[in-house]
Amino acid sequence: KKTVSIELDPNIIKQAGIPLLTTDSQWKQLTGNIQNKKMKQIMAEVETRLKEKKSSEVKIKQLKTIKKKLTQEILESSHEINEDPETNDKLRQLEMKRDELKKASHELDKLHERLEVIPAELNQYNYMLLQETVNEVGVQLIKADQHNQKLDARINELREELNRLRVDKEEAVQKLERWYSFIHHLVGPKEMEKLDQQLAYHPEVEQGDRVT
Repeated sequence: KKTVSIELDPNIIKQAGIPLLTTDSQWKQLTGNIQNKKMKQIMAEVETRLKEKKSSEVKIKQLKTIKKKLTQEILESSHEINEDPETNDKLRQLEMKRDELKKASHELDKLHERLEVIPAELNQYNYMLLQETVNEVGVQLIKADQHNQKLDARINELREELNRLRVDKEEAVQKLERWYSFIHHLVGPKEMEKLDQQLAYHPEVEQGDRVT
């Protein structure tokens, strides 16, 4: 299999405003039948990142709600403990809530950090997919170009053949006209009808040419 290897400018995605290819309908339509193994692997990585992004955004929203609730509960518990410092059970609950808040904050930070990285990863995978797309389409272009050249050559051959056939046709018609006219003048139309039955060629015979 013929291969094409074209190295694209790493900044082309940003410079040309190229969208995420896996979400582009035209890209999907044109590459549906030419996606190679590497392209499919990259597409799978992109899909994983997109799902992770969506999942992280949902988790962040949930964690923010949890943090807000815990913060409110901690404030209320702290107020109650300040009024009654000897309540050990409330102190334990307060510590548990603080631990939960700390855990939620830590998880939030990790998710935010991950969300900051995902766009760069998507951009890199998009560049890799673009690179593969250009190379794979390049192969298709070369194949189509070669086929087109063969068609052009065949069309030229047929044109030349057609021109030769036109010349042969003209010569054949001229020969038919000469021989037909010759025999027609010799034997006349009545006898000529016997020969006409065996011929596909039947010219219009002028009255003045007929033998009476």
